Amino acid sequence: MSIDESRTILTGVLIEASNNSLKIVATDSYRLSFIEEKMDFKGKPLKIIVPYKALDNLLKSEFVDDEIKVNVEENQISFNLKKGKDINTTIISRLLSGKFPEYKKLIPSIIKHNIVINKEEILEVVRRISSISQDNIPIKLDIYGGKIIVSMNIREVGSSSEELEVAYQEERIESAFNPKFLIDGIETISDKNIIFCVNGPLEPVLLKPEKAEDLIYLLMPVRIS
Repeated sequence: MSIDESRTILTGVLIEASNNSLKIVATDSYRLSFIEEKMDFKGKPLKIIVPYKALDNLLKSEFVDDEIKVNVEENQISFNLKKGKDINTTIISRLLSGKFPEYKKLIPSIIKHNIVINKEEILEVVRRISSISQDNIPIKLDIYGGKIIVSMNIREVGSSSEELEVAYQEERIESAFNPKFLIDGIETISDKNIIFCVNGPLEPVLLKPEKAEDLIYLLMPVRIS
């Protein structure tokens, strides 16, 4: 989510519950993360926007691995946290009001290329290449001929590049990304392999687990000369 308080609605996380499923969405306009989980929910459809600070406090609490009871009212949400029989605390937050972006329209419905990449290999390469700069200089991915060439070029400093093998022999794809945002997306996925879903050099890219279908990380490319 965004930390820019001038765009209040993007500092929140959209939570939707209906038909025995829970959907959680966050975006800062440069990237979007979506996850869906099955749950026992038979109430009226729920759609709320929770401030990131409330969820951040929840994640940092000592109760994160224990039972959490969530209560939603008209304009606020509360999390009742329990650990054993004696420890009990409650986090209360207002809900954000406003229109959250239509995230379903942002997620491509048709994907031309699905490239399977070993998570740890691509993560290590992107980290090494991006370590030559502290300013989030765009990192370039050049995909063709069964390989990905990861590179970064910094004026008056130099350049760095590495390549790794992938099972891809189709059209050449050249895209550039904010390195921090790319690393965040790769780290979000817990599978051994990730799928790099791409349509073109200037179109959004989807990162998702190879085996699971419940998590999507969408990342906007950066235009470079």
